[in-house]
Amino acid sequence: MPMPNVVQTRPQGALRHVFISYSRDDVQPGQDLPGLFAQALGTLASQRPELGLAEDRIFFDRKQLKPGDVWGEAILQAVERSQLFVLLVSASSLKSTVCMQKELAVAAGRGIPIVPLLLEDCSWAGFAVPGDARGRTLGDFDAQPKNAQGRLQPVRSSHDVAAVLAQAVAAIGERLQRDALDLGPAAGAAPRALVPPLLAYHCNEEKIESQFDRGLLRWRRQALLVLARGRFDDNVPSFWDRLRLKNLNDIVDEREARLLPERPLKWPAVLVDGKPGNPADVALDVAAALSDALTGKRFKIQDSAGLAAWLQAQGGVTPLIAVPKVESAAALQAGLVALLDLVEGTPADTPLDRLVLAFSVEDPQLLAAPGLFKPEDLTRFARTQVLELNPLEPLTREDVRKWWTEQSVQDHCALDDQGLLARVFTDTDTLRLRHFDERVRPLLGLG
Repeated sequence: MPMPNVVQTRPQGALRHVFISYSRDDVQPGQDLPGLFAQALGTLASQRPELGLAEDRIFFDRKQLKPGDVWGEAILQAVERSQLFVLLVSASSLKSTVCMQKELAVAAGRGIPIVPLLLEDCSWAGFAVPGDARGRTLGDFDAQPKNAQGRLQPVRSSHDVAAVLAQAVAAIGERLQRDALDLGPAAGAAPRALVPPLLAYHCNEEKIESQFDRGLLRWRRQALLVLARGRFDDNVPSFWDRLRLKNLNDIVDEREARLLPERPLKWPAVLVDGKPGNPADVALDVAAALSDALTGKRFKIQDSAGLAAWLQAQGGVTPLIAVPKVESAAALQAGLVALLDLVEGTPADTPLDRLVLAFSVEDPQLLAAPGLFKPEDLTRFARTQVLELNPLEPLTREDVRKWWTEQSVQDHCALDDQGLLARVFTDTDTLRLRHFDERVRPLLGLG
């Protein structure tokens, strides 16, 4: 479905929150690198309001913590509401329990984008990211700062610290600008035309969008459970973002409701010795994860009655996104059954249509199978609309040519369609979505 080339407006309160994590040991006499970085990021916020970054939403503890704040709680709350987590990497921060096991672990568990910024030359890339469901290391994330040749350049190795910090902040600004495409101009900024979305509204993925739309039209007075399936290289969470920001928002708006900001759901592992655990234990783990996602407290919602009370108090539709750790199909199904049982047990007057649960499923077994649930498995879950989307497929040259035409990409790119195809398909005739996105963005001037 072609997207209109229109100017979008920013939803109320959609400014970014950025969290700066650092070790106090890196504040050295005559060289306060964490403070200089925070100052440079604040300057970026004031100079470029279109990024949606406000100086008072850059969490740097020496500025944001106030007398009487409960230090640990304030820190973790700031991490949880951030949209970007910057870890100032040094030998000291890598040894810091607060930086690694608390702040970074929360960011990884919540799916918050992480930017390592190297203060000094140290062995950092192999450090496992605590709380990360995919088992990634710090080296798997694109780090800063970089020199003119694109190589990493630790801040302390430079003769011009201010310049290298400015470069790093500029790169972060480009990341924020890319994110701003989904949300439109910040409050008070001049409107600007946007490049059409790259992932969901083109090519063969239209089939999945139509499948999603048909499910939305059948969704009435139920919770909505969406299983979006694809390989890791398909960037399934990003694909879901497009469906949420357009299709889901449209149906919610049509029903005169309000789509609230999405929240991450840290899905529990349910395997014990290679098999799904005791169903009662799985149910407790799922309830705690759901409670944490909805309320910020793991034990506030303990049963169906607690879920009903929380939904009754909401003024809009709350979407959650989970990226389950790759386990077996049986393990994921055991957890989902526990979740659906929790929904099923709510009183009849519960406004279940205020809850949307999206799962980004990358389990190879599930991609090969026709579906997670058999029809007979769903007969007792009448209070949840379950949408199992077909797996995402690779893009072909013809897919991209079609996208080029329908989305008027030529208005944003100096290349013609043949030139674009030659630059994008350099070593293969098909591309997964993540690789396509990475290759086409620089050609459109998006970094």
